[in-house]
Amino acid sequence: MREIKVLITEDEPPIGRFVKKITEGIPGFSVCGVCCSGEEGLELIEKERPDVLITDIRMPGMTGLELIRRARARNRGMYFLVISGYKMFEYAKEAIELETTAYILKPIHPEELRENLLSIRTACQKRNARRQQEELQIAFRKRDEAAFSRALSCRNIRLLAVYYGNDQEEICLVGPGVKQGILWLVYKNWVFFLQDREEEDGALEIVSRKIMARPARRRTCACILIPEVNGEDGQIEALRRLYRDALRRMIIPGKTVQAVLPASYMCSEETVIPDETLKNQLRIDVQARDKKSFQKHFFELFAVWEQSQADIAHIRSWMHELTVQLIKNNILKAESIPYNEGLDEIIWQGDCFTEIRDSLWKEMEEVFLEVHMETETLRKNEKQLFDQICSLMEKNPEKNNSLQEICERFHVSQPYVRKIFRIYTGKTYKEYQLERKIQMARSLMDGNPSLLVREVAEKIGFEQLYFGTVFSKYTGMTPSQYKARRMAEKNDE
Repeated sequence: MREIKVLITEDEPPIGRFVKKITEGIPGFSVCGVCCSGEEGLELIEKERPDVLITDIRMPGMTGLELIRRARARNRGMYFLVISGYKMFEYAKEAIELETTAYILKPIHPEELRENLLSIRTACQKRNARRQQEELQIAFRKRDEAAFSRALSCRNIRLLAVYYGNDQEEICLVGPGVKQGILWLVYKNWVFFLQDREEEDGALEIVSRKIMARPARRRTCACILIPEVNGEDGQIEALRRLYRDALRRMIIPGKTVQAVLPASYMCSEETVIPDETLKNQLRIDVQARDKKSFQKHFFELFAVWEQSQADIAHIRSWMHELTVQLIKNNILKAESIPYNEGLDEIIWQGDCFTEIRDSLWKEMEEVFLEVHMETETLRKNEKQLFDQICSLMEKNPEKNNSLQEICERFHVSQPYVRKIFRIYTGKTYKEYQLERKIQMARSLMDGNPSLLVREVAEKIGFEQLYFGTVFSKYTGMTPSQYKARRMAEKNDE
């Protein structure tokens, strides 16, 4: 990390030299100038762009407080230390309003000055680390190799790649918490912790242990330590290819794998897995709830994955998408996150494609079995309701129960009853009701031809005129014609 530049303005040269000596004795600081007036100090601020200004208040010409005010207008990130032989409250008050870090009275005590400078160093390091972190992430996202190299400031890096579960933000903070110089990147479902290879001090190993210390993470996280990633052909490209061609094949949940990669890991092209057609077919199978077709395409998909040597992350990603499809189509009655965690465990524990496929299929088979049982139960309930409604019609033919009355009686919705009648009769409730009444009327007239049309109509809940209209519609003749025809047929017998 670069040194913190300090500018000192003090009109008494011995004090200026004294402050300079103390400042340069603290690691991480360098004095870029010592001047005797505010005007000279302002010129050096423009030229040197210091991080810290240590200034006296009473100087010839421009005062130290005025210098701070002008310096802050030029650089909002600068830190200010005021040294003064005056205890006047007005000076201290104005210094506070200008957000100075400290107000030190003369004679200067070395420990007091050193303590304040150390506080500034810590704040500067944190700010610079945040700035460096932001620049690194932006450069990586934009694939700006030059900006990335400037932010990283080293050619060869050690890398800790963490495959994370659900607490990405918390994981990112572990690295800087162990050591200030550790930078991190988020890429897809990974966090990369980067450290200069020359600073190999076991910090990344500590980071991995801290990440794995929490039991909940051991189910979803995997750490891969790469002792050296050579960025001669571009550090961003090296990291992307590393992810693409190596890291995803090394995921072992709850473990920290140390891998020394051969030079040949840098492949020229990403492997394209020809599985989109089968994935689309599986989506169709889910919508159709076709278990047989789903199983066929599921096994074919794994055959393609095995042939293409698809990595675990690819399989996991698709299974998570499949979970969404199953829930969306009301096949899976579960929360996606815990269900996916179970699938992840199956995927990670499998030693080969066949084992992973068979274990996952058992899960899918149970899902479809539940759907089948649920469907059978639903159909049984539907048939039971249909029979009850029909029985009510038979027992009380004189009543004209409307659809609303039927629904209120059986505590169901009108669309549900309409659906049931379409399934079992192919007709609406009203059409079926009228048809059944006409069948009852014919049965009555067949059994007792002497019944008057009015009496038949009353028995099935119709007015005589309306009965005649409906009867003609369904049979093609009036009730009287039907009676006459039936009587003639009986006489012929």
